[in-house]
Amino acid sequence: DDKSWLYIAIDYNQDYPTVEFVRRPTPSKKVKLFGPYVAASSIRQLFPFFKKTLGLKTCSLPANKPCFQASLGRCLGHNLGPGSKRRYHQQLKYFEQ
Repeated sequence: DDKSWLYIAIDYNQDYPTVEFVRRPTPSKKVKLFGPYVAASSIRQLFPFFKKTLGLKTCSLPANKPCFQASLGRCLGHNLGPGSKRRYHQQLKYFEQ
C-alpha cells in the first residue's frame, strides 16, 4: 500500500546482497535501510539509473545462477569470476554514499 513510508533495503545476509524497496522493514543487523522517503515516486524514478550505472542486483536468483540482466552485463550481483564479489561490494558502497 502507498500509505506507509518507502525504504531502500540492502540485504547483507547474502554473498551478493539484493537491493530492494520495502514499505514495512523488519529490523535486522544484516539489512541496511535507507529512508524513509516521503516522495516514493522520485526514488522509484531515480533507482533505475543507480541500478544500471552500478550494476545492482535486484532479482532473487542465487549468486551462482546469473539472471538475464547479468548476461547483458547490467548486473554485477552474480558470481561471474574472480574478483566479482569484491567489485560488487565496492559498487554497493558507492550506492550507500
